[in-house]
Amino acid sequence: MAKKKSKEDWKKEGTAVKALFAAAKKKEHNCAIVICAEGLAIEADPRLPADNLKKKARKRDGATPKGVTGKLKINGTSIEVTCLEEPPGGIESKFKQYLAKIGVKMKPVLIVPQEEAAEAVEDAPAEAAVAEEEAESDIGAILEKARKKPHNAAWLLSDAGLVLKAHPRLPLEKLQQQAKGEGGGQRGALGVMTVSGKTVTLTCEEEPPGNFARLAKAWMAEQGHAYKVRVSLPDGGELTDGEDDEADEAAGATPPSTEGHEETHSGDREAAAETEAQDREAAGAEEELSEERLAAELAHVKEIFELSYEGMDPEQAKQLKAALENVSRTLASGDLAGAQNILNKLGLLTGVTADSPLEPITMAAPSEKSSEEGDRATQKQRKKELTKELADLKPELLRHMSAASPEQKKLLQDMVKTFGVQMKAMDIDDAQTTFASLREKLTEATEGVTEGSAEGAEENGELSEEKRANRMSQLDELEQSLQSLISGLGGMEALRQTDGI
Repeated sequence: MAKKKSKEDWKKEGTAVKALFAAAKKKEHNCAIVICAEGLAIEADPRLPADNLKKKARKRDGATPKGVTGKLKINGTSIEVTCLEEPPGGIESKFKQYLAKIGVKMKPVLIVPQEEAAEAVEDAPAEAAVAEEEAESDIGAILEKARKKPHNAAWLLSDAGLVLKAHPRLPLEKLQQQAKGEGGGQRGALGVMTVSGKTVTLTCEEEPPGNFARLAKAWMAEQGHAYKVRVSLPDGGELTDGEDDEADEAAGATPPSTEGHEETHSGDREAAAETEAQDREAAGAEEELSEERLAAELAHVKEIFELSYEGMDPEQAKQLKAALENVSRTLASGDLAGAQNILNKLGLLTGVTADSPLEPITMAAPSEKSSEEGDRATQKQRKKELTKELADLKPELLRHMSAASPEQKKLLQDMVKTFGVQMKAMDIDDAQTTFASLREKLTEATEGVTEGSAEGAEENGELSEEKRANRMSQLDELEQSLQSLISGLGGMEALRQTDGI
């Protein structure tokens, strides 16, 4: 039993929570809020993942399994928590009571996920008709909105440059899925985006490619938006777009070392191409275009490709030769800016620029790329099908849980958890095996309950009020856990879309 808190205990807790809120006023925090015997356990940190914070909160004295994770920020006298899942009933009123106990005169506001209604597993037409909030993809609109309010952002490298998806509330995983759906690749930056003056700051949860800031700056400049880019790393470091470094060098200063980050990502073709071919344009200080300089750059690029054609797919070689001829024609016509633009884009796609070493390059054959894309599409389709099977199995699983023994519950809950981890990691073969075992165990357990006599009678109506309430609470938790898992795997969106999750 949890030890009852004294007046002094509440005072100390109030001081700690006030300090936490003061920090969240300056910067949004990941958070976990768990219902306890006498109030709440609140854990928040700008860097630790919400799931880790939830585990930490549940270790507090008197903590229950009920709680919610999300993003915490202070807006005036309001404590805004943007929930990552549907919060348990009554938590907001308990939050108010808790704040009164610790002497905090602020109002809690729980922002429920907008897409939750559309992702519910019940097949209700009204719920299926609810449209999921779409992230913003227009760079101009994103810059304007992020100037007023921080946005979660998924900014991925693609064959054509970059793909950006941003939204003030949608989780990064959802934004990443949407960005990939529009051609984004595996690499890029995920984090919180803010805009101040002419500077875009991206606070990342994982380290992006070493030259990502320069690449993002060049991509925005191509679309008419001249901004500096700063990327804050999880370890406290920072990636810049290089403009400040150039200014330091011009003044005779020694720029800070970025050797660790540069070496880690030295093989990033797109980033290297951006660094070499587009930084002048992005910085807004591009040197004066001249036909002589562009002709020399084109000659160098052509020479590198001449060394590389022999090992290429014939169709690739044909396309590259056509692109180079296009540069030559554009240059001959006097359109210097157009010729420079084509060279820049060619550099993004191939990694070959005027500053590249004079040596052969290797490019993946189109057939290999098509095969990889086909494999990914197959895995996504299988994931979608398994998500639907879990949704279909949910009613049966919940019915059984209302009468299952503690051992049976634990076994099935562990299997559901394992299945969720495998699905999110795209280990579809393992997830398929786990799901088959889950269905088999559920069938066995259901048959066992049917054959039971005395215990079955007790489960069907002779439970004490306390046991019945405890069982209903456990059932609610399981239902929330299942719904959260299905939502995280794509929910109804996965069942509606034809192009995978």
